[in-house]
Amino acid sequence: MKKLYKYIITLALAASLAPSCTSNFDEINKDPNRYVFGSISPYALIENIIYTGTWGYQYRGWRFAGELMQYTVETGSTTEFKYFYFAATEYQNAWTHHARWASNADHMAELARAQGDSNAEAIALTMKAMYISCLTDLFGDIPYTDAFKSRTEGNVTPAFDSQKSVYEAMLADLEKANTLYDLSKTMTYPNKDLLFGGNFAKWQKFTNSLRLRLLMRLSNRASEMNVASKINEIINNPATNPIISSNSENAVLAYTGVTPFNNPYGDYKDSEFNVRKAGSQIIDMMNAAFDPRLPVYFTLGSGSNGYVGMKSGDAAASTTGCATVNLATFKQYNSPYNILTYSEVQFILAEAAQRGFIAGGNAVAASYYENAVKASVKQWAPTVTDAVLNTFYNDSDVIYNSTVERIINQKYISLFMSSGYESYNDYRRTGYPALQIGPNVRNDKVFPTRLCYPETIIATNNENYKLQLAKMATDFTGGADDMKTPVWWAAR
Repeated sequence: MKKLYKYIITLALAASLAPSCTSNFDEINKDPNRYVFGSISPYALIENIIYTGTWGYQYRGWRFAGELMQYTVETGSTTEFKYFYFAATEYQNAWTHHARWASNADHMAELARAQGDSNAEAIALTMKAMYISCLTDLFGDIPYTDAFKSRTEGNVTPAFDSQKSVYEAMLADLEKANTLYDLSKTMTYPNKDLLFGGNFAKWQKFTNSLRLRLLMRLSNRASEMNVASKINEIINNPATNPIISSNSENAVLAYTGVTPFNNPYGDYKDSEFNVRKAGSQIIDMMNAAFDPRLPVYFTLGSGSNGYVGMKSGDAAASTTGCATVNLATFKQYNSPYNILTYSEVQFILAEAAQRGFIAGGNAVAASYYENAVKASVKQWAPTVTDAVLNTFYNDSDVIYNSTVERIINQKYISLFMSSGYESYNDYRRTGYPALQIGPNVRNDKVFPTRLCYPETIIATNNENYKLQLAKMATDFTGGADDMKTPVWWAAR
């Protein structure tokens, strides 16, 4: 790696966004002194799109989504997410990051099309959908149709699109990406591909698994979005639409621990992690079944004989003996980060069967669910014996009981410190797990339903912002730009 590239373009998802920042991975190998803008290989962008783009997803999943979902409870005074309070910078930083990396992925797709590289375009469309989904799932309606025109048309005040239309566009991009993969070809510079090392077959499985994730997000809009048909189209045609089918195919950012491909958590002080205590929500759920992942996820609190969690949103909650996140698992330079796993795919299919989206009913749901639970345990605790695993699965608090709640509860546990905002998204669409709202929370004691639009959008795209406010008030009967207005796909 010899020279920073500084030409990634950030588009007008936010009119105020500056050109993309650089990072550890803003370097390229291929003849660095001869690059001409527009002629660079799209694979020169893939490293940063994966590494830096995923870091924002990873970091904010821990920073605030983990707090909202009561995985952890911060005991310091830095933030007050546990009390449903967000500083304005939180909105801005989340928007800016996901918008920027969606923009860069769009630019990669543009370069790939210009150079006739269908595999690079497929990868770029997949990453673009991933980052756009983060943005729209956090905020609701966002600029999309006009958002990528600043480079070509100079449109810096894009109109807002409905979340429904954004989902239609993302799913269309993923469907297109699936058709673009040519497995007979090899990737230029596969070392730049930090997810799959140039393995296009695994990329295609990731693409289709992401389709499944987004389709299940629409469970409350299943009829109008034709969710059942689209899920069946994927699973009934595995040769055409392959999905992640084992832990060996997980989309995992497997940090090497060798500079510069380090997990950024390694740079954090231990105290920055230890100030967050384990939440009683997840600890109580895992204790109930003697979950073998407990010692992998958490470290016992001082003086405690067992795993103890802290209540969220309660100013009087005790920290005595509370467990903390296991630094050996999650805070090392080589600690892997799960983006989308076999376990998650199996949970999605279990829910699809339980809801009747796919054939087989509870018998099929039970099979997928058992696969999901066992795959998660094996992923986190690979030395667990089959005997221990079977005993755990057959516990009355774990074994399938024909409910969506049981599926989501176990999915929630499996997603600890993983997959960005997935648990937060699941909670907003299903209401599970049954979180206890603490006595000292703000936001009128309403669990945060979305993030507010950042100040730069209000200032630089004000006319379209005003139109969006009017739309929200109509769509949600008095809905406002606050953390109480639901996003389109959420449960009502």
